[in-house]
Amino acid sequence: MVAQIKIDTPPAPLLPVQRGKAPMHIITAPHRALYAEVKAQALRLAGQGTPVLIVEFCQGGSQQGVSHPRVLGQNLTWMRCDSRRRLDHLPLDAPLTETETESIKALWAVVRQALCDGSYGLCLLDDLDRVIARNLITAAECMACLSARSEQVEVLLAGASFPQTLLEQADQVTHCRDFRKSAGESKLGAVPPA
Repeated sequence: MVAQIKIDTPPAPLLPVQRGKAPMHIITAPHRALYAEVKAQALRLAGQGTPVLIVEFCQGGSQQGVSHPRVLGQNLTWMRCDSRRRLDHLPLDAPLTETETESIKALWAVVRQALCDGSYGLCLLDDLDRVIARNLITAAECMACLSARSEQVEVLLAGASFPQTLLEQADQVTHCRDFRKSAGESKLGAVPPA
């Protein structure tokens, strides 16, 4: 026999879930090996149904700019600077061609729109720090755009060195050391025998 309990009080009303803005992560590293893991995570999220935008500002590729985005599956859009060369290896004072400058500014326009309209759940922006260092966009403009982004858009910035003002705005900052310098050392710092 099962006892039935009668409750005379009405259930408490359900309150709407209060969610904050999606987080902004910054990953800095002196090497590019880490970024493969970050991009793999973005691919996994896209495979699980989250719309993902990857923008590589300084990775060149012929016909890979705004007018020729790579769309993988239904949920991943991948854009690069429409340049025949890699811009991340150039010194910051090396001049860019007019086409490269226009391509980077067009990528930034796409990013601004994506952050505002919330059409992507994750925006992975690679080498945005170099774009700021080249004064193609200002740190203040970048901060304003990131602050005004749609609440559901998570942002991940990857690069070597970001302005302190952006680092302070981030919800999480990860500084990775150059593991290649210590690859031959053991955990105790001694070099293993050959």
